[in-house]
Amino acid sequence: FKKLRYILTGISFVGEVAEKSYALICSFGERISSILMFHALVAAGVRAEHVLAQRLIRTDSNYKDATVDYKKTRGYVKRIAAPLLAKGIVPVIGGFIGKDTSGDITLLGRGGSDYTASIVAASLDADSVEIWTDVDGIMSADPRLIEKPALWKEIDIQVMAEMAYSGAKVLHPKTIVPAIQKHIPIYIKNTFRPETKGTKVVESVTPGLRGIVVDANQVLLHLTNASMLEGVGFIHGVSEICARHGVPIDVCATSEVSFTISIRKEDYTPKLYKDLSKIAGLEVYEAVAKVCVIGRGIARNANILAKIAAALKEYQLYAVSCGASFNNITLIVERARANDILRLLHNTLFPNPKS
Repeated sequence: FKKLRYILTGISFVGEVAEKSYALICSFGERISSILMFHALVAAGVRAEHVLAQRLIRTDSNYKDATVDYKKTRGYVKRIAAPLLAKGIVPVIGGFIGKDTSGDITLLGRGGSDYTASIVAASLDADSVEIWTDVDGIMSADPRLIEKPALWKEIDIQVMAEMAYSGAKVLHPKTIVPAIQKHIPIYIKNTFRPETKGTKVVESVTPGLRGIVVDANQVLLHLTNASMLEGVGFIHGVSEICARHGVPIDVCATSEVSFTISIRKEDYTPKLYKDLSKIAGLEVYEAVAKVCVIGRGIARNANILAKIAAALKEYQLYAVSCGASFNNITLIVERARANDILRLLHNTLFPNPKS
């Protein structure tokens, strides 16, 4: 706490927070919670040892959302954590934190604690990864918004990835990557109801509709340029500008003379607007949300498409897109009506929810 106090005192004098300092400050919460967990386990009679996450996880120097060096990390996990397990000692490792080549603290981004668990499990060639959260498992919709969503006993890893990247809060998208690479199943379980079996994320295909996800963290950019007609290079130009600003494109839809994309709210900046405005007419819609209907091959299913179209005939749709995997139908809608649309679509597509 003394170190944290010194850092905060220094920042108060300077009047600004450098990214390196930001990462260091944010790391304290996870450090403290992992120490508390260690002492709780010891008090319960468990042989345990606290291991600082930054001793294991190696990353680049993107302090707020670092990229993990899996090869180096695996080596440190094998050298530090594996011997403890071999002795019957439980290593208690905080999540969310890594360290770059200069020895500075980095963060793994939102949901990085789940990511850390998966990285360590993959490095140890574990049998499974368990993610303990506040819901019973993977459901057809957020149970805080839908009264009785379906709970899935199993869900395939590709559909789970689609749900995670679409905004489902139950699992961080990055968590899936180490598991896919090592063929490790993931179990999603409820901390407050440990007796429930939860959901197993598997590699085998689970067909049919699996969920509807709402993500209100969106801004829609509609670009128009007459030179797109029979021209080439415009879409590449838009993508290049976004890449230069470090902005991932979420949803995209195109016509003969226009290109529509959605990005995360925090990625929309005056500088991005200025650069995009140089190459096209630009309309910005900030009061929007993304609604994703997800399931194996559903974008090829005319019956599902017809049901969605009929259910939403009274609503304005800003953009409609189908994922390249055909596992996702994405709608950009008015943010204020997104939850109403979620309920309407869930009642239409999941009339009798079953696990």
